[in-house]
Amino acid sequence: MDRFIRTITLLSQACGIFASGLIGAAVLVVCHMVFVRYALNHNTIWQTDFTIYSLIGATFIGSPYVLLTRGHVNVDVLPHYLGERPRYWLATRCGARGCGFPMRRCRSGSALSRCNTSSS
Repeated sequence: MDRFIRTITLLSQACGIFASGLIGAAVLVVCHMVFVRYALNHNTIWQTDFTIYSLIGATFIGSPYVLLTRGHVNVDVLPHYLGERPRYWLATRCGARGCGFPMRRCRSGSALSRCNTSSS
């Protein structure tokens, strides 16, 4: 089990290093893009795409490292100070609201879909 934990820790650290490299590369490409666009007056198509995809990729690839270092923002102050019964009701209400949001999106999406199919 220790070997497995060490392997996951090393993989998470490697993901963090790779993600920081992607962010650094995106910064350099943005600098290149500014120079090419405003000094040389050339198009900057690939620079924009590379920067967008690098930052999105760094966000997802770097997430294991963030979880490893407990860097995620925790918002548990209120449940920490509540008693057992109010904490249960808070968790129940938040869970119901969390399930209700995608259900409302699904209902409004299906209403839009019916509206678009009936008008054509």
